[in-house]
Amino acid sequence: MMVLFIGTVVWAIYFDTMKPNPGLTAHPAGQTYEVPSASAPGGKRQVTIPAVAGLPVDQHLGNLEGKELRFGTSAGAAWGAITTDVTCGAINAEQDSLNPLAGLSPMVGVWLNCIFGGKGAIDEQSFGSHHPRVATNLNNLALLLKSTDRLEEAEALYRRALAIDEQNFGSDHPNVGSDLNNLAALLEATDRLDEAEQLMRLMLGVFLRSSASTGRQDPFLKTGVRNYAALLADMGRSPAQIISRLTDLARPFGINFGSGALSEIARQSQKRRTAPWSSVLSGYFTTLTSPFRKVAALLARKNRAP
Repeated sequence: MMVLFIGTVVWAIYFDTMKPNPGLTAHPAGQTYEVPSASAPGGKRQVTIPAVAGLPVDQHLGNLEGKELRFGTSAGAAWGAITTDVTCGAINAEQDSLNPLAGLSPMVGVWLNCIFGGKGAIDEQSFGSHHPRVATNLNNLALLLKSTDRLEEAEALYRRALAIDEQNFGSDHPNVGSDLNNLAALLEATDRLDEAEQLMRLMLGVFLRSSASTGRQDPFLKTGVRNYAALLADMGRSPAQIISRLTDLARPFGINFGSGALSEIARQSQKRRTAPWSSVLSGYFTTLTSPFRKVAALLARKNRAP
């Protein structure tokens, strides 16, 4: 990991400091382009690009756009790589001002910071090991582990996240419902369908109770119903049995899904094997939740490829 850490920093410095900004050097002064124009003869007109390269900008030091120069021209790129590797949140240069290849370095840092002991370790040290943010980081890392078939490690993190959220919010909180769903999806992936069904039933109860108490459908209820229906289909239940089970679960909360909606859900659950949807839910989001889920989706697609 230290080699990778040093590599991202060196990469950022080289491709930003040692290379001029292509926006200032790629186009010769006075270059013209044809652009569509309804009023011009032939439907096109000539546009002359300003002499950007002729501006009094000294590029022999590298890309100076958007940089903090008090600490040297390499400080922006180096600091951007370091702070994204460990997620301390500091910045002294606009990340979008980095040269394209230099900008790849902080992007990789965002993806890998949990491996360097960054975001998760910082939150655990700052807030304590039982804080909800720690549970979110555990869910994010577990999702990546699951996507790379490290299922035993992922299960341990999912279970720890569930325990943290139950301790903080109680067993009926939507975050706990999300944790139950994620753990159940992993158990389903390891063919422990009966255990997964018990957790999915608890998960659906959480979202049904939340919907009944607030008078508004919980935003995760629809996905939870679909995931549970798909699990029942994997367990060999018929569409009629799936509809009956969902109706029985919703009845104590005074919620009626509607026969048409249930029939459609039951029908779709039979097709999940050919067109799978994401079974993962996230309750409490951090700035890294979306990147983690995108990376995990890419890894999952790669693992499914023949």
